[in-house]
Amino acid sequence: MTSDECLRQITRLARSGAVERAWALLEASGLAGAVDDPRALTLKGRLEKDRARQINGAERIRWLERAADHYWQAAEIGGRSYPLINAATLSLLAGKPRKAHELARRVLDLLDAEPNEPETPYWLGATRAEALLLLGRPHDARAALRVAVKAAPQAWEDRAATIGQFRLICAELRGDLAWLDQFLPPRSLQYAGVMAVGQQDQRVQGRIAAWLANANVGFGYGALAAGADIWIAEALVARGAELHVVLPCPVEVFRDKSVAAVDQAGLPRFDRLLEAAASLDELDAAPAPSPAAVGVTDAVALGLAMHNARILQSEALRLRIVGEAAPKLPDEPVRGATLAVARQAAAHGFAVGEAGVARAMLRPGSGVGA
Repeated sequence: MTSDECLRQITRLARSGAVERAWALLEASGLAGAVDDPRALTLKGRLEKDRARQINGAERIRWLERAADHYWQAAEIGGRSYPLINAATLSLLAGKPRKAHELARRVLDLLDAEPNEPETPYWLGATRAEALLLLGRPHDARAALRVAVKAAPQAWEDRAATIGQFRLICAELRGDLAWLDQFLPPRSLQYAGVMAVGQQDQRVQGRIAAWLANANVGFGYGALAAGADIWIAEALVARGAELHVVLPCPVEVFRDKSVAAVDQAGLPRFDRLLEAAASLDELDAAPAPSPAAVGVTDAVALGLAMHNARILQSEALRLRIVGEAAPKLPDEPVRGATLAVARQAAAHGFAVGEAGVARAMLRPGSGVGA
């Protein structure tokens, strides 16, 4: 494995949260001892920073100091603003505010002198905002961060990393944290609903759209069974959210057993949603979606929503659409809402008519937007 490949693999491990595995690979590759490679020094500082987050007390300070030093060395060699701003922030967290101020001023000087530094517009703007925050200029930092977000409005992971860093700075400076909320990435949703409902009910579908907007949902994880699943998925796509489809069986089987067998009119909608989906996961090769497999699918979709929310420094939610007479659902591991609908089922099975839903309500106290 070349050093470039090794650095990429270590970075992937670090981003996934596997800090110890990343550290072991860094040492095994010999890159831990590098003194003249700014990429290796930056990555070493990143892992030391991650280690510091896992501990407290004097040992935490020592790891923060090591990380700051390696970022500073990388900046001295490479002349880049990214390692320099990290050295500044880590110096503050290590109890060295004067050093942090000095480095933050150097960051601003560097950005002014090298406006075309080979970095993304978002990171250049976010770096300027971070330096201003370190210098005790939160209003200027907020304005700079708005410019960065405008340059890359959907750079969610980058923005989440920035917010995490800014929270640490604000906490250390005993400053206001509330202003960061306006920059938070949207929430991630796991959804599921009953099948025995009509293809259209504008009132209920309007309530779904309003709930998603009020909860600021930007990512949805779930299946596409005929009925309420499709309602929610369509509302997600309509608001520009990322749809991630999770199925308990191969897509052809699911299309036949959970859409066509329920309501043929749902097939074009299923196909359009599948085309619009950002990802598709087929969890099993089973010839039919069993109740157990559906339960596992729900759990996996929830896990994916929670994982995405953690990465984005945001929140995971759940949305359920149930029949009016359905038993009370058990407590959920995340916040959410339950939408109760009147169900219809024809004598031959799940097939229903267009007038399927009579009324709906968000149950009081069920979470965001309730």
